[in-house]
Amino acid sequence: MDPGTMLAIGSVAMKGLGSLFGGKGDDDAYKEYKKAMERARLENEKRFQATLGMYRDLYGRSMSGLDRRSNQGAADINAAFANEGARTMQDLTSRGLSGSTVLPSMRAGLTQRRIAAINRLRDSVLDRRINLDSALTGNIARTMASRVDSYPTMPKRTGGGGANWFQMGGQLAGALSGAFGGGGSGAPGKFGGALNDWTDLL
Repeated sequence: MDPGTMLAIGSVAMKGLGSLFGGKGDDDAYKEYKKAMERARLENEKRFQATLGMYRDLYGRSMSGLDRRSNQGAADINAAFANEGARTMQDLTSRGLSGSTVLPSMRAGLTQRRIAAINRLRDSVLDRRINLDSALTGNIARTMASRVDSYPTMPKRTGGGGANWFQMGGQLAGALSGAFGGGGSGAPGKFGGALNDWTDLL
């Protein structure tokens, strides 16, 4: 066989094999699609959790600030009534009434007023906590309702990649038929002989 004939046969065979095995088929494409879907799912969940984390962080900082203000408010109330009690005691002593029944009565009155002020402060703090909880719940609910995740598009099936061996076998046989079978079934080939049916190759 001369070199030109060998080169022609090799070229035809390579074209046929390239048609049979070349590129990614449906199976490989679907595997890549599944991997891309999982990566997208993880990224979507990561973004969603990050958004929720920002709301929780804001809630935590708000609550901490509210606790500090509440504690400071209670300390200020106690200090104010302690100072008022000291002034009252000093006034009664200066008038010689420190041992009278007036002092216990005034102390009881101061205590009642201090407790009432602390209770008002606690009610105010409770209202703020309820508002913060409601705001956080609303933010999370709106975030969940408006969540839109991005995912890759599923590839269309093409029938390649091992999905249709009969068809691809025909492509290879057809390529070889061009070299060996000439223009039609039973016709003498370019290099002699005849190719009656491409299924003979399979």
